[in-house]
This record gives sequence, structure tokens and C-alpha cells, in this order.
Amino acid sequence: MKNKLICLFVFVLINNSLFGQSYTTLTEDGIEIEYVSITEEQFNRILRSHEQSATSVFLDFYDVAQSNTDRVIRGTRPQFNGISYWLIRTNPQNSNEMAWIRYRNGNKCILDISFYDILFEDTISLKYDRNEYIRRYNIFVNMIRNAR
Repeated sequence: MKNKLICLFVFVLINNSLFGQSYTTLTEDGIEIEYVSITEEQFNRILRSHEQSATSVFLDFYDVAQSNTDRVIRGTRPQFNGISYWLIRTNPQNSNEMAWIRYRNGNKCILDISFYDILFEDTISLKYDRNEYIRRYNIFVNMIRNAR
């Protein structure tokens, strides 16, 4: 029985290190950013809850070639194949804590979605411009799903 428990523990450790979908990068400004893979269901749950509670949203759509190549300091940057969902957050020890979600299609394109409690320039008001948010979100999601 003891051997079985030890084997199970080692198996779990090996699977987490080989197949774990999280990593941390360090920006040029010294800010640590943690990337955690989430399921589509978790992504939708986070998206819907923030749509109800936030004041504004910022949608940032760009090509992967434009994304940064920060140095990985913990974990392993995964190979991106197909559609993936990510929860991204900064380390609060060395910056203001921020979090956003990412919808990505392999090595093609990325949609970052950030929610805020105040209205900034370039953000969409969820109170007054919800239809504009829905329109842009749907356009970007269709572009990601149809990217080849």
C-alpha cells in the first residue's frame, strides 16, 4: 500500500511538471506576469461575471508576431496549437496587481480582455455602450476562430 501511494505521488508530480500549463515571465520593466491555462468554461464564467460587475472593458486584438517575447523565469512556455484560454495576472509584490483573460488561436492571433471599475480612454463603457462591446467581441472571436 505504501509503495502504491509513493508511486501515485511521483506520477502526479511528473504529470504536473510535464503537462502543467502555467508559466511566469519577466518583463524588461522587472514585472512578473503569470500565465495560467484555463478551460473554456472557466473563461466564460470569468468573462460573464466581469461583464456584470465592471464599469468598462478594453479589448486588445493583435497578431502573435506583435506579442512580446519576455523571458520565462518559471515553468515552460507551451507550444500553442489550436484555441487556448488564459488567465494572466501580474505579481502584486513588484507592481499594481492586474489581471486579464486571453483568447488565443495557436500562433495566429490573440484577444486580451481587461475589465476596469472606472472608465479610461480607449475603454468601452459597459453601462452605455454594451452593444458596441458585444459587437467588437463577436468580430474578434470570429476572426480568431477563422484564423488559418
